[in-house]
Amino acid sequence: ELAVGECISLQYVCSYVKRYTKRRILPYFSQHIWKMAVTEYMTFLCYIGVLRKVGTYTYRKIRDAVMLKTEEEI
Repeated sequence: ELAVGECISLQYVCSYVKRYTKRRILPYFSQHIWKMAVTEYMTFLCYIGVLRKVGTYTYRKIRDAVMLKTEEEI
């Protein structure tokens, strides 16, 4: 788990996802479309304040993500 203040690279995240997911070949889609999804998720984490982009492909963890269990916690 990444500690608050530590950095992580987009390349590391992509290699982790590639290692632990089963990829399928889909018609009409690029074989690298999953990398775009990872990039968009990292951008989303920046938007909600979990990460901050500190380089072209490098992110720093600003705070822990809060995982809600029920709608009442919103």
